[in-house]
Amino acid sequence: MSDTKDLSAISSVLKTKIPAEALPYISQYHSKTVVIKYSGHAMIEDHLQQSFAHDAVLLKRVGINPVIIHSGGPLRLTKGSRKLKSRTYLYKACV
Repeated sequence: MSDTKDLSAISSVLKTKIPAEALPYISQYHSKTVVIKYSGHAMIEDHLQQSFAHDAVLLKRVGINPVIIHSGGPLRLTKGSRKLKSRTYLYKACV
């Protein structure tokens, strides 16, 4: 994930406003575990997969511990986890 975004088109006001608005939430959830459901089009469309992954990494970098679950959609998530050598847990749930 070394691809960097060109932020030159974003105004300096917006560059300061976004982190300022996010800071209370980052403080509130720092060192906490959050559960994120990954499903639907986010699992299928490439640009949404990238966006989701970047957001999950950002959460981890600011000290929030994301736990990602999916509801039995496409099992490409499992294949991707194997590729990254990360652990995957599948639970059969009654809903």
